[in-house]
Amino acid sequence: MRRWKKVYVIILLLVSAIAFSYSEQEVSKTLAKPSGVFSASFIQYWHSKDWDKARWVKELLMLKEASVEELIVQYIADTRDRYAVYPTSIENYEHNQVDMLDNLLSAADFVEMKVRIGLGFNNDWWIKNAMDLEWLMNEAEINKRIFNEVIDNYGHHPSIEGWYIPYEFYQFTAVTKNYQKNLNKFLKEIAWEIKSKSDKEIMISPFYNSNYRWIMPLANWRMLVENAMRNTKIDILALQDGVGVNNVDIKQLSSLFAYTKKSTDKLGIKLYGNVETFETTSDGNKPAAKERISIQMLLEKPYVEKFVAFSLNHYQNYDDKEDIKSFINYLNQYLYH
Repeated sequence: MRRWKKVYVIILLLVSAIAFSYSEQEVSKTLAKPSGVFSASFIQYWHSKDWDKARWVKELLMLKEASVEELIVQYIADTRDRYAVYPTSIENYEHNQVDMLDNLLSAADFVEMKVRIGLGFNNDWWIKNAMDLEWLMNEAEINKRIFNEVIDNYGHHPSIEGWYIPYEFYQFTAVTKNYQKNLNKFLKEIAWEIKSKSDKEIMISPFYNSNYRWIMPLANWRMLVENAMRNTKIDILALQDGVGVNNVDIKQLSSLFAYTKKSTDKLGIKLYGNVETFETTSDGNKPAAKERISIQMLLEKPYVEKFVAFSLNHYQNYDDKEDIKSFINYLNQYLYH
């Protein structure tokens, strides 16, 4: 028995010696290596509202094959058309016959995928912007109701990882300081309600349109971000890079992300890159070349903590697992090797 104890001690010492023979730099490299190129991908409800659980499992397994950890649902209710993709009890609202939210969250629980839930959105946002405070407060109230329904009815799902406020602001949303105050009040109203009942992180995804830089250059954009986001309790700003919709020339990405990072650093919130993985053509949006996507990510990499995609689910959803692996591996070799 003593002999075996001695052998055990010797083996333990040898294993320890091997483990500690790695340099600190080698260990830190291993720990720092990312699990995937994209931490998350967006999906829009019109694409998936009628899927059953089995179809959701297939979709989520595609994301896991690409080492994606989180699915972001852009929004779950249209507050202008009064429609939701789950059985809502909000007055005068219709809802989808299929409970998309339950199917998604049940599938995500099963495959151990995280889900970030976008609340409600109203397309009049693009007309109203932050000029109409009364309209904004009405939108905030309905979003608070949507959030509370989700927490009450679906909050038991362990796959819920966070929240997304789908109102994307840009230069024309709040040109003046007064409009920026309106926007700040609106975001606070929603985010503070979320934080009163959930400790999960909140994300927002604004964009900058360089075609309108004459109305707001990057220095002013920086102030818009700070004024709009100050004390809102929003945790993550996932800046749309705008390359896919031609809002931003790829050569302008470094400047855009550098200015935005100054704001997020000052606010103490995280900056992610929302990478557009498509290109706009006369025949509609098409998957972008992986070479172009790799350049986008290389230019954004010095400024962001993580990348999210808009959208692997819509534009790079390959049925063949090897295809999605090949796509991700191509980007990975440029970013991390």
